[in-house]
Amino acid sequence: MKIKKIGILTWHHYSNVGSNLQAIAMQNIFSTPKIEAQFINYRPHYFEPWYRNLIRLVCGTISDSFPHALPEMLRFRAYSFQRKYMNQSELIIAPEKLTDVVKRYDAIICGSDQIWAPNVYKKEYLLSFVPDEIDKYAYGASIGLNSIPSDLIDNYRMYLKRFALIGVREAQGAKIIRGIIPECSDRIYDVLEPTFLVPVSYWNGIAKKTISDENYLLCYFLGDNEWQREYVSGWAKEHGLKLIVYSAYDSDIRIADLHIKYTGPCEFIGLVQHASHIMTDSFHGMVFSIIYNKQFNVFYRFNEDDPICQNSRVDNLIDKFGIQQVVVKEKEKNNHTVNYDKVNPRVEKEVSRSKEFVSRILKQAGG
Repeated sequence: MKIKKIGILTWHHYSNVGSNLQAIAMQNIFSTPKIEAQFINYRPHYFEPWYRNLIRLVCGTISDSFPHALPEMLRFRAYSFQRKYMNQSELIIAPEKLTDVVKRYDAIICGSDQIWAPNVYKKEYLLSFVPDEIDKYAYGASIGLNSIPSDLIDNYRMYLKRFALIGVREAQGAKIIRGIIPECSDRIYDVLEPTFLVPVSYWNGIAKKTISDENYLLCYFLGDNEWQREYVSGWAKEHGLKLIVYSAYDSDIRIADLHIKYTGPCEFIGLVQHASHIMTDSFHGMVFSIIYNKQFNVFYRFNEDDPICQNSRVDNLIDKFGIQQVVVKEKEKNNHTVNYDKVNPRVEKEVSRSKEFVSRILKQAGG
């Protein structure tokens, strides 16, 4: 039996835990006995200098064998995760090299993550380099913003109409794309973030517990909003919970009982898995809270008038699952809880619908 080969193009190489987890979910859902899914290991120079990959490779290799030999900031857990769990092609830095690499695949899938966000527009993530004879698909690709600038509309139209099927991560993004290529509306769907489609048993299998059995409030912050820090600090004290803050900001040491600045995807899942409550401004912080049926709250990271406001990602998910009450707004106390007896059936319905879309892609791709 000949194995078909699908190439996945996404931001699998980021150190952000959400990017890594959505990437491994993509590999998981598009791998079958008849199909090998492989990441096109494209790490363009405009994202980072080439030598950073070398530093991470060396330090990550040392840490794999000797976990405590290097300081935490040099252990590069995310990059160890990528080497361990991701099937990747050879490293590609120059975009012109993609044209030759793509010929080895029977189909190409792009997504998930905000690879179609116009503020970071790069035509490669719209599969500009893929010839017409190779089928092109998208799963969970995200625009993230509220609109696409007029000067980019023609670019998006030119590339998107070549896709056989388009699965977009937000309903708003699907609506935007239908407006750009209305003649292709029957090929455009809004689908769930791919991490929802992977069994919880898989996430349990790779999770690493790094914290003691104390009851704790886990806060995963990407932004640096001050009132949100004051809120979580007061909430933790009120509820008698240890406050663990995972963020890139050293200033969070002042409010946290434990501040975590560097960690990996497996450790992150472990933190979520054992948390008593979660508060976050991260999309994937919210996603994994739902996957693990945790009581949680979410903060908007952006002001609505911000030109790169990404709050629609949060709104889309909470609207889908009917959990608008999880949003914490400034100067408002929020003691609402999530009723998972009502939420889980809605999640299961959306998972089933998204899996049907994946099956369509796999069937067309020969798997």
